[in-house]
Amino acid sequence: MLRLLRETLGMTQKEIADELGIAEYTVWRAENQKNEIKFSFYQVKRLFALMARANIPIERLPDEPEQPSTG
Repeated sequence: MLRLLRETLGMTQKEIADELGIAEYTVWRAENQKNEIKFSFYQVKRLFALMARANIPIERLPDEPEQPSTG
């Protein structure tokens, strides 16, 4: 989900990490299914603000997490 949102917003991993107050490495690990981010309420509000700024409706996000690709 994070990768989908980040790419839709046209942001780099560093840019979205800075917006959310997390490490760029954390974004990389989440996008590559190495770990799951537990967002704080502040971070969820930041995500919604980014979505609103880009006119991305919540319905556009998947209901389930992304599955790792099996190359």
